[in-house]
Amino acid sequence: MPLDTNLARQKCFVGAVTGLIQAKNVHLPQIAKGFNGHRSNEANERRLQAFLTDYPFDYERIALLMTLFIPRGRVTLCLDRTEWDFGKCQVNVLMITARCGEVAVPLFWELLDNKSGNSAVIDRVDVLEKAIHLLGLARIGLLVADREFVGAKWVKVLIDKQVPFCLRLPKTHPVRLRNGESWLVEDLLTGHTQRFYQQVLVDGQWVNVYLKQLDKHQILYLIGTPGPRELGGLYRRRWSIETLFQSLKERGFDVESSHLQSFDKLKKLIGLVAMAFGFCLVAGHHYQRKVRSIPLKGHGYKSLSYFRKGKDELQDWLASKPVARCAVWEAALERAYRWLKCQLTYYQYPIKIVR
Repeated sequence: MPLDTNLARQKCFVGAVTGLIQAKNVHLPQIAKGFNGHRSNEANERRLQAFLTDYPFDYERIALLMTLFIPRGRVTLCLDRTEWDFGKCQVNVLMITARCGEVAVPLFWELLDNKSGNSAVIDRVDVLEKAIHLLGLARIGLLVADREFVGAKWVKVLIDKQVPFCLRLPKTHPVRLRNGESWLVEDLLTGHTQRFYQQVLVDGQWVNVYLKQLDKHQILYLIGTPGPRELGGLYRRRWSIETLFQSLKERGFDVESSHLQSFDKLKKLIGLVAMAFGFCLVAGHHYQRKVRSIPLKGHGYKSLSYFRKGKDELQDWLASKPVARCAVWEAALERAYRWLKCQLTYYQYPIKIVR
């Protein structure tokens, strides 16, 4: 079934996503200008405010729609937390994403009211279990996370759930070798630039370890289930979620400029931004494959990311079709639902979608 059976709410959802892409920011008056032109901007803004206040978002169905924007096959999940300043409201956002090339697609997120502290294990387990429920365990190829996401309980959860992982640890966590000796990683690297260890004990769990001296004070200390020599390359995939955060913030929709201070409304706003981001990303990939290759700069990287190019193209397209755009987007979402219904067996998602 759709996100809502009420046609007015369906159109409001579509109008909000369209308005976000066209507005380039999350200010409600600007988003309201992207709605269907039959009402005044003031009326559309009130409608949008009521939508964010009264409409209970089904985040599992939004996540299901977000799977439309990730490639088939096994995926890499990235888990991270970022601190966003929404005006006077400071919020910790815990997010789990699916990697799509150089960028990540958001699946689930929670706003943590913990005064800028690290996430608790229970919060991490919650978003992880939702991702497993969404994709199916067989489709998760790897979970990557940074130094915040450590600890014996968390590592044990990943092992018990049979989730392949690659985690970066602070250098203060000792390594216990198979001969029973316990070492600090700095001592293990004495006279070496990098070391590899298979099935050693860290935080009470048997894991593989990759160590690399980055500079005099910095050590790349990775643990995980893949082979120790693979961990360094796999950890680089974590950068995709940093690229996503940049796209949601100052380089994309400028989420932090929102004046909303309600956690409930902010979580809904991030959901709308996530959907708009997905459409921009797909549009950028389509442009690259079907229209024209994005030119490269002298250093070999693209002059624009897929997200940025897709956003520019969609903004131009929406500006040129002020009357028909809502109907076109409603039809696009309708096709997405139909396609998704046909893919349920592949995605192993237990929710039954009925049209």
